Amino acid sequence: MKKRWYAIIACGLFALVSWSSAAMLRSSSGGHEELITVWDLVMVSLGGPIAQDDVSFYEWSKWLILNLLFLVLIGNAVCSEWVERATFVLPRYFTRSKWWIKKVLALGVTSFVYYFMAICTILVIGSSQFSWADHLGKWQGTDGPLQFNGIHSFTMLAWVFVLCWSTSLAMAALQLALAVKWKSVFKPILFISVLYVVSCFSPLFGKQLIKWFPGNQGMFLRHTMVDPYVPSFSLSWSFVYNAIVLMLSMYMGYLYVKKADIFGYAHKDSLQ
Repeated sequence: MKKRWYAIIACGLFALVSWSSAAMLRSSSGGHEELITVWDLVMVSLGGPIAQDDVSFYEWSKWLILNLLFLVLIGNAVCSEWVERATFVLPRYFTRSKWWIKKVLALGVTSFVYYFMAICTILVIGSSQFSWADHLGKWQGTDGPLQFNGIHSFTMLAWVFVLCWSTSLAMAALQLALAVKWKSVFKPILFISVLYVVSCFSPLFGKQLIKWFPGNQGMFLRHTMVDPYVPSFSLSWSFVYNAIVLMLSMYMGYLYVKKADIFGYAHKDSLQ
């Protein structure tokens, strides 16, 4: 029942983001709404804020809310199992590493389903309002800071999905590792949230540093192939970056799970 409510809440947020993004696209089309496609809607809804100093509140808050919702959902569904019920759950597994591997795999599946549902919701809503023509960004005109020439719509769709999925998985694995280390559900969510907020405003520190901030890897619109003013930020860089964060988080989490004294903190107030 709880998972069903999580799905309903997530789909509701996806729909809200889709409708608000569609309204934003129309207002910025300059009266040329016929040039907007469903692919533009996916890109604007999930592509993240652009790497400009004057990014609007709507652009970064939309991306932030989508990612924070995922952190909260998996924080309740996965992290709380360790923090609140470790003494009852772990004895069911032959080894602690088996529990840890199973939870990381569950995060991978959950993040995959989360963004698959997001894209499906956006495409369904967009298909009722915009065309399926195979082009991107023509509504922006030729004077905008972003470039979409030569980017196939399905290529964009695949990369947006891979970037969102791999980033959320890497950050979720880090969140789970920290939950084991700190014996808390709230603190890891707060920590990852701060990383996301700082990443949203990372262009203020210099565009050459954008690629180093965790979270930017999930923002398609900040990569060099879309924004030429962001140097050396390739899509492959983001994929490798997320893979490294994931592997380090898995290793740290394994060490924390292996050494944790689950009986020593099982009834502490700090875990509530």
